[in-house]
Amino acid sequence: RPLDYKLIHNNVAPYCVGSISYSEGTNDDLNKFLWSDQDWDIKKSVAESMKDYARFFFGPEFAETGALALSALEENHRGSAISNTEVQQTLWKWQALEKEASPTLLQNPRFQMGLLRAVYDAYTQERLIYETNLEREAREVLHSVMQSGNQEDIPKVYTILERGWKEPVRQDLKSKCLELADALFESIGAQLTIKKHGGQSGRGNFIDLIQYPLTEAPWLLQALKSTKHLTNKEDISKAIFKILHRTDPGPGGFYDHFGDPKSWRRVFQAADWATDPGALKSIRTGYGTHLQGESYTIDIPEVAVKVSATPKAWNSQVEALYDVPLRIKYEDLDPQAHYRMRISYTGRFKSSVKLKSDDGVILHDHVRVDQNPFQEINIPHAVTRDGHVEFEWSCLEFERGVQVSEIWLEKIK
Repeated sequence: RPLDYKLIHNNVAPYCVGSISYSEGTNDDLNKFLWSDQDWDIKKSVAESMKDYARFFFGPEFAETGALALSALEENHRGSAISNTEVQQTLWKWQALEKEASPTLLQNPRFQMGLLRAVYDAYTQERLIYETNLEREAREVLHSVMQSGNQEDIPKVYTILERGWKEPVRQDLKSKCLELADALFESIGAQLTIKKHGGQSGRGNFIDLIQYPLTEAPWLLQALKSTKHLTNKEDISKAIFKILHRTDPGPGGFYDHFGDPKSWRRVFQAADWATDPGALKSIRTGYGTHLQGESYTIDIPEVAVKVSATPKAWNSQVEALYDVPLRIKYEDLDPQAHYRMRISYTGRFKSSVKLKSDDGVILHDHVRVDQNPFQEINIPHAVTRDGHVEFEWSCLEFERGVQVSEIWLEKIK
């Protein structure tokens, strides 16, 4: 992430006298060189640093093309993964380098890491497109089941969704990732899998997750188990409706998932990322969940992955660190209506969280969110009768912060 790291470095540099470029791993090797370059000369451009890196490690003939390929990796992670056109362009840049590379360069771990990133990103995007289409197809079948109440059509949903890992897309890209993982183990002992390379879970073994479902498929399959004992068509229709409409806030209501950028229009930001990259004043996106729930086991030839069968929305949140308050605003409310609020607290922080309205009404006092991850509150009419409300969350002193995954604001009367 050379552009991002230059910005981060230059934000904190005035408060430091030099630094030591260190990390816990090898995958951010490029970032450490960029950081050291900025320590030496804060005015040095990212492009020049990239050329120096490519020239020194790949060879002078790859100074320009190598720099462009390395910089392109950063663009892969900007915006929506499903629609980012740069991902394919980045892959082509690295494939062109690979064709020109000597046998020695092909064994260079820094080259291997860059190539693996490009291939893995492209494979992930291809899977996301493929699995998203499968989920859409499965939901269409479920919608028909909801209308008809015919239990015998539900196995079709299993068949459709399981194609995501039983008939995976772009096996050429997957095979290339596995080949590069082996090559990195040979060149520097990189442990990208547990079983084959002796890695540790959660410590860089991302190849073990190469077939991890990218959609709601595990949750849908797990949720459908609750319908197996049903025989009455009306009961089946109601059960399927509940699955398909999990996020529906009802007429006149609001639903937001704060891992989704569309919901961030409601979030108050005291500063933007460019001026506050460490989120010391601003709000950021958090990832991960303390909720294990049930699991759905998927057997793949290379790895066996136990996948959490929880809603995908629970894996990301809006996040305020430490004593930074989290403020979320709702407008265009019905002044005559009463509202009920449901909240999913699914982040990793396990803080004791307090919620109040902008006029000081305490909606719930401090609760440990790891013990009480779901809260339901009837909002006093006085809070919403002017047609808008700003909610504010805070945690106890010295706790890590506040994370909110989902909000339903339901109109109840």
